[in-house]
Amino acid sequence: MNIARKLLVIATWLSCLQCATAQQPNRDTWPESIRTVLQNAKPLAHPRGQRLPLYILPISGTLSQLNDAEAKSALQELDGRGIGYTVEWQPEQQEQSLQEALRIARWQLELGQPIAVNANACLHSFYDGTAATQHVDAAGQPFADDSHQGSIGCPFALEHRIEPIRERIRYFVNAYQAAGLPIDLVIADWEIDGPIEWNGAWEASRRCGRCREQLHDLNDFRSFQSQLRQIRSRLLRDAYADVIRATFPDAKVGNYGVYRHDGFRYWYDYYETPAADPLPYVAEQNARYRPWYHEFPECDFTLAMPVIYTWYPIFDCYNFEPTDYRWFYNMLKVASNAGKHAARTDTILPFVHWHTTAPPDSPDARVQQLSETKYQELLWHLLMRGHDSFFLWCTPQELAKETALVHQVYAASLEHSDLLQRGSSISYAAPAVPQSVISGVRLGRQTLVYRSNFVSDRETLATTLTLANGDVVHVASTNGLQILEARPPAIAAGFLQRNGKALFPLGTYELSQDDAELKRRVAAGVNLFRCESREDLDRVQRAGAMGWIPIPLQGGPSDEFAARIASLADHPALAVWEGPDEIIWTFTAYSGLKQTAGYTRADWETQQPIAVKYARE
Repeated sequence: MNIARKLLVIATWLSCLQCATAQQPNRDTWPESIRTVLQNAKPLAHPRGQRLPLYILPISGTLSQLNDAEAKSALQELDGRGIGYTVEWQPEQQEQSLQEALRIARWQLELGQPIAVNANACLHSFYDGTAATQHVDAAGQPFADDSHQGSIGCPFALEHRIEPIRERIRYFVNAYQAAGLPIDLVIADWEIDGPIEWNGAWEASRRCGRCREQLHDLNDFRSFQSQLRQIRSRLLRDAYADVIRATFPDAKVGNYGVYRHDGFRYWYDYYETPAADPLPYVAEQNARYRPWYHEFPECDFTLAMPVIYTWYPIFDCYNFEPTDYRWFYNMLKVASNAGKHAARTDTILPFVHWHTTAPPDSPDARVQQLSETKYQELLWHLLMRGHDSFFLWCTPQELAKETALVHQVYAASLEHSDLLQRGSSISYAAPAVPQSVISGVRLGRQTLVYRSNFVSDRETLATTLTLANGDVVHVASTNGLQILEARPPAIAAGFLQRNGKALFPLGTYELSQDDAELKRRVAAGVNLFRCESREDLDRVQRAGAMGWIPIPLQGGPSDEFAARIASLADHPALAVWEGPDEIIWTFTAYSGLKQTAGYTRADWETQQPIAVKYARE
C-alpha cells in the first residue's frame, strides 16, 4: 500500500471515529435526576409489552434542558428500562412548554410508549389568593382557612375560576389534536386547593355567611363532607378530566389520592390532622380511619392514584411486632381498598414511597423505618391486587435508593405480565395481626402467588386458599413468589361408596381368578382391585367392588396408549388410573442429588471421587 492510500485510510478512520464520538450522547450534561435513575435501573431482561411503564415524578419535564439528540437518547434509555416519562404543561410558559410536549410526544409515539402528561401546573390554583375566592364573615370581611398549610377559601366562590383553568387545559389538548398526536395518560398532584373538609374547614364554613346560606345540615359533618366533595369533584371534572376526554376519550386521567374505595380512607396526608371528636372516625388501636366521599366517578376519572406511603405517624398507630408489620399492614389496607373496588375499566397507578414520609424535624428514635425487603414484598402484593404499575415520588436525596427498590420489582414482574394483566386477583385480605400475607392472580388453572411471612419459620405452615369458584390453591410455607396450579377441592365423601356410604379405599394388587374367592375378599372389606382389562373390571363390578388400571406412561402418547384409554375410560367400575411411580421418584431423587450435592447418578454408580467425598462427609 503506498503512502497516499495509507494516509487516506487513516484520515477516513479518524473521520469515522469523530462521527461516532459525536453521535454518542454525553450523559454528563444530562439532568442529575435522569442520570441517577439510569444508574439505578438496569435495562429490562423481559419486554414491557403492553404493561404500563414505571413512572418517576422527579424526572418529569427534565428533558426540556436537552437538545433533540440528547433528549431522544435519554428517552430511549428510559424506555429500555421500562420507565415512562411525563412532560409538564406550564400555563405560564404556554408556547414553550407546548413545543417541548409535542417534541417528546412524537418520540414516545415512535417508541410505542404512552404519551404522558403532568398537568398539575394548569390546575393551580382555583383559590388564587384574591378576596373574591375567600370566605366572608358576619361583618362582611373576607378570610381564609389557613389550617392546611395553604390558603383555602369559600367553596361557593369558585365558579368564575372554572373557565380560566379549563382554557389552560384546552389550549394543550387542542394543540395535540391539531398535531395528530394522541394523549394516553394525564396525571396531577392537586391537593391543597379547592374545597377541603378537614382540619379547620368545618369551623371556617360555620363562620362564613355564604356557606351558612348554601350548605344544608351544616352541623352534620358527613353532609358537610359530601357537599364539599361534590363541588371539588365538579371542578376536576369540568375543568380537567372532561376537557381531555372529550377529545381523547381513551385517555387515562387521574389525580393524586383519588380512587374508588370502601367508604373510608386509611391514611393521612402530611398537612392533615388526625380526626378527633366530634369528627366521625373508626378506631383500630391508635389509628383513626376517616369516612370518605366517593369522588372518583364524579370526577369522571379513569386513572386511580392511591397513595401508598410510609407516613411517619403510621408507626405509632399500631403496636405490632415485628414493627415492619405496622407499615406493611396500613399500606396493604390502602392498596387493597383501591384494588378491590376498582372497575374493570380503571387503571391503577399508585403513588409509592419507601423512606419514612414527612417526618418531623426531630424524629423519634423509636420509629424504625420499613425494611427494604418488606417494602419490595409489598410492591409485589400491590401488583397482585390489581395495581398496574407504580408512580414513584421522592426527594432528590432519596432518588437513587427509591429508584433501585421499585424498579427491581417492576422489572422482575414483567416475566409474569400475562398473568398480571389478564388474571384475576384471588385475595384482598389484610390480616389484623402479624402473620402470613398472601396475594395472587389466577388465569385458568395457573396461579401466581406472593407470600410474606411475619412470624418465625417454625410458626409458618403451608396454607390452602379457597378461590371464588371453589377451586383450591396449596401455598407452600416459604416466603416469596410461587407459581401454582388451582385445582378442584378433594371430594370429602370419597369416590368409593356402597349403599350410599363412603368407603375407605382398601385395595390389593392380586385379582383372584376364582369368583367365589373374589366375593369373599370383597365381603372382608377389600373394595379396590388391580385390573388389566375390561373383563377384569366386569368381574370386580359383579363382586361389588371397583378397579384400577395401570397405564404405561413411560411409553409416551402413542396410538396404543390412546386406544387403551379409550377402551376403558367409560367403564363404571373404573376408579382410578395408575401410572408407574418409578419415573417420578427416580428422576426426583437423582435430579435433587445433582442440585444439592453436585454429582450425578453416573458419578455415584462409578464411585467418582466427588460422590465418595460427599458420602464420607
